[in-house]
Amino acid sequence: MSIFKHRIFYLLAAFVVLFSCWQNVLGASFLPAIKGHQNNGADHAHGELEKAADELFEEVRKSYKAKNYWEALTDLIVVLDSYPGFSKFDEGLFYLANCLYEMELYNGSEQMYRYLLRTARKPEIVVKTILGLQKVTFQKEEFQQSLKFYKAIESNYADYDIIYESRYFSIQTHFKMLDYNLVLNLMPHMKKKNKFYPFALYTSALTLLKKKRVSKAIEQLLEITRFSDKNRERKDIINSARLTLGYVHFELSNYERSLKYLQKIPNDFFDYPEALLVMGWSSLKLEDYPSTIKALSLLEDNYSDYYNREEIYFMKGQSYLKLKHYDLAINEFDKLINQRQDSLAVVDETRNGLTIFEKRIDELTQDMKQLESALIDIIPYQADAVRASQQSNGISEVEKTRESLLNDILAERQEFHDLSEQMANLERRIQLNEMRKKWMAYAEYGKVRSLFLRSTESK
Repeated sequence: MSIFKHRIFYLLAAFVVLFSCWQNVLGASFLPAIKGHQNNGADHAHGELEKAADELFEEVRKSYKAKNYWEALTDLIVVLDSYPGFSKFDEGLFYLANCLYEMELYNGSEQMYRYLLRTARKPEIVVKTILGLQKVTFQKEEFQQSLKFYKAIESNYADYDIIYESRYFSIQTHFKMLDYNLVLNLMPHMKKKNKFYPFALYTSALTLLKKKRVSKAIEQLLEITRFSDKNRERKDIINSARLTLGYVHFELSNYERSLKYLQKIPNDFFDYPEALLVMGWSSLKLEDYPSTIKALSLLEDNYSDYYNREEIYFMKGQSYLKLKHYDLAINEFDKLINQRQDSLAVVDETRNGLTIFEKRIDELTQDMKQLESALIDIIPYQADAVRASQQSNGISEVEKTRESLLNDILAERQEFHDLSEQMANLERRIQLNEMRKKWMAYAEYGKVRSLFLRSTESK
């Protein structure tokens, strides 16, 4: 939605306000016959504003469906800011809360949902609002509170289709709380044709693995792989099921089956590097050394930031050794051995980096809470107080402040995510460092053996 369209909408809203004021000031001096024309004029002006608001709201729906939450949010603010009498005000407020939720502004979205829960009258808005509260409290890890909202939906709105999304989040909540029996008890109440069913089924399969019910878990994972991959989310859950099947069959020493599922995973899958690593291991166990090298070379060449390079070097070294390519084997083992100096020096630096990141993340968390609170204070979600900030600061200043706050929030949110990812990588490096000693010992043995075999062949 362009700024030009926003300005036109604001001008139309201003015209309606001025028209109403003109009626109030001059209306008493007009003859009754004239008043009828005034009312018709007012109705026409309000009708035009309602039409304009409805058109802008349709743009909001399109942006939201396309996951352009920033654009949807700014358009929504224009509608709610300018026309608190909009007939779809509650629905607009619900979309606004959803946009904040999707942008991970959970405190703000919760505040919107709670306000809407007090003011909404339509049952379909009320139940969606309760679901919003269930989801946002789940994201904030307030699990008991999230389950209370689920129970409210189950008790009062079980005949609505939204119940399946609510049950899915309840399943996720119980899984997070390690209540595995409750996860399995809820699964029979999921409708198979509902879009959340494959995702709930994946959680159920992981639960069964936790409970060591492997055969049933495999059965459910296979069911997921048979779903059509009609969108990105569905593709991801199908490929996650394939990857998990690959892991499970590898652990069961069914290496051919492991490869069967792993090889169906496309290279655009977010966890494809893990699939390549397990393919390497499965091929190594099957003594298919060329396939081992192929999978691991793809991993090494295309994912330079992959964290677990020790296993890549070790398996490639072993494969070249078995193929009697001793120079290539020695080269791979040397890659692993030469990390020793780095590993000893990096440990302290890594731990110091973690401390710095933890401190900065705490600061960002507090900053984002303050920024989010400031943003919510100037978003027009209460219809009776919608113009308070405008009257004191002017519409353009409020707009600028909101845009500035949103930009600051998104920038800090991105920094938060980047730091969190870096922290996860550092923690993983510390864990891997403990295992690196073992890989180095294997590599040194592999190198010595390669040197010996090479020397015997040359005689």
